[in-house]
Amino acid sequence: MAQIALLLAGSLTIMLLLAEVATRLLSDIGPPIRVRDREIGNRYRRNHETERFVPEGDRVVALRFNRDGFRGPDREPLKPENTCRVAVIGDSHIAAIATPEEQTLVSRLETLLEDGDTHRRWEVFNYGVSGGSTAQEMVVYQKIASRYDPDIVVLAFFDGNDLSDNSHELSSSPRIYMELDSEGRLRQRALSARINPYSAWLGRNSRFYVWQKHSFRILKANLRKKSRVLGPPRRQYAYSTEGRKDVERAWRLTEALLTTFRDQVESDGRRFLLVVIPTGDRMFADIWEAGLGRLEHVERGEASRRLREIVDRGAIDTVFLEEPYERHIAGRESDDEAAWVHFNSDGHINERGSEIAAEAIRDRLSVADPQLSDCSQPFRPAQEPL
Repeated sequence: MAQIALLLAGSLTIMLLLAEVATRLLSDIGPPIRVRDREIGNRYRRNHETERFVPEGDRVVALRFNRDGFRGPDREPLKPENTCRVAVIGDSHIAAIATPEEQTLVSRLETLLEDGDTHRRWEVFNYGVSGGSTAQEMVVYQKIASRYDPDIVVLAFFDGNDLSDNSHELSSSPRIYMELDSEGRLRQRALSARINPYSAWLGRNSRFYVWQKHSFRILKANLRKKSRVLGPPRRQYAYSTEGRKDVERAWRLTEALLTTFRDQVESDGRRFLLVVIPTGDRMFADIWEAGLGRLEHVERGEASRRLREIVDRGAIDTVFLEEPYERHIAGRESDDEAAWVHFNSDGHINERGSEIAAEAIRDRLSVADPQLSDCSQPFRPAQEPL
């Protein structure tokens, strides 16, 4: 028996080594660029530059991450004179790993603001990280972004999965979560300190391990699109009209997070702008009907309706990108690639979607706003929260 066990162990080792060699030779998989962080939940590798093939964009993208672990150049905390700073905080749509840096929403916004203002310089910071939640993004603002003295804070909210990402009941991914106590106040849940050392080592050193995890995620997503074997995708919760208690708690939590985030930013003398990014599958009727539209107790406009109620109650300055996106799409079907504002029609926002979003944000911020005539002065909201 011992000899058989040794033979099996040896065979398995050889197979794994061959798989590792084959993965390194035949695939574009690299080591993970996102890492766990005990202070802010997740970030990217600090001071890291790499070229990475990104399947969603079907191309190699040059990526650079600064000393804080976010896309973009290093900048000094002390703001230069006559300069306005904008912190854009969000998830993978803001990180935009599939998009070259100069074509991301953040870079396009900086260019638009710079080109439209002859009196001041503008610096726009990218604080996007894949898998982010509103709670985690609020911590990023408190711990990182605020150190760079932004004049404006733009929070991106993806209406597909940010609702479930905010709730520890609806999501189990490792990130920062908050919850409401019995008196309706926010409190941060303990961040899991358990990091499997074997998994972490394999993630850093084994391309085969990274490849199989990536492939399993794709397989799982495809199964969810085509069947109910693994249950509905998490983005269903944002469109649910069933009245589930855990979903209703997630909506209450999300409202508390958004209003608290806004209040913190404005109490610091900074302007707050919420930007809602729609999913691609609800921008096109044919994609919706073939996917989530097949499920019961799901409405295509439910996420937008709930979010509009939240921002109206809280008097939160908001840009809903579905409006400029719908004007661009103009009733075209998803087989028209020129209409796409998301990669492959229903992925992350693409270059066109980033350009339209940057223009919408620029228009809302309006460099002609008299309150922004001197960025050294604290922002005072024209309307107090209701």
